Amino acid sequence: MPKQRISNPDKTSPSRQTKAELGMPDDFVEALGLPFLARIMDRLQDKFAQGFAEWYCEIGIRSPVRTQSLMRAIDEQPRAVTELAELLGQSHPVIVTWVKRLTKIGLVSTAADPRDRRRTLVRLTASGRRDLARQKHTENAILAAYRRLLSDADAQVFEPLWRIETQLRARSFVDRLRDAHAEQRL
Repeated sequence: MPKQRISNPDKTSPSRQTKAELGMPDDFVEALGLPFLARIMDRLQDKFAQGFAEWYCEIGIRSPVRTQSLMRAIDEQPRAVTELAELLGQSHPVIVTWVKRLTKIGLVSTAADPRDRRRTLVRLTASGRRDLARQKHTENAILAAYRRLLSDADAQVFEPLWRIETQLRARSFVDRLRDAHAEQRL
């Protein structure tokens, strides 16, 4: 990434200085360090989602990347919204939002569960099945791109990320924050 040039703030010289020359970090969030881990993860997720969105448009996949795990979950059978939330580790409102979005673009449909009319079942439409087939067809390319990225970054993070998620399921991050804050006040 090229160094960003910044104009000299005192305007005494027409030359332009880099962030480093001015004593500024190349990446502000990185310089903030570990307390901003969630923001760094959020930026990475945004970069992945944007890359997928562009590429999927190019190859004819209509489903948003954030909803694709839901489509996989209903590939074999319809599932209730509450079951999807639990299965995917997402909140009920997030799943409802995803289902509405996928319904709007014609990839899923919903119906009351005949065994329990209070539950809403979500199923793939014919168009959703075609989209999911396209998604499955891209898996080798996705895997290769991720492997190349992880190799380029010398960052084998997949297993450690799952261990972190497992720990957060065992004890929430908010509980960890509360404990750390209480310990510092003592």
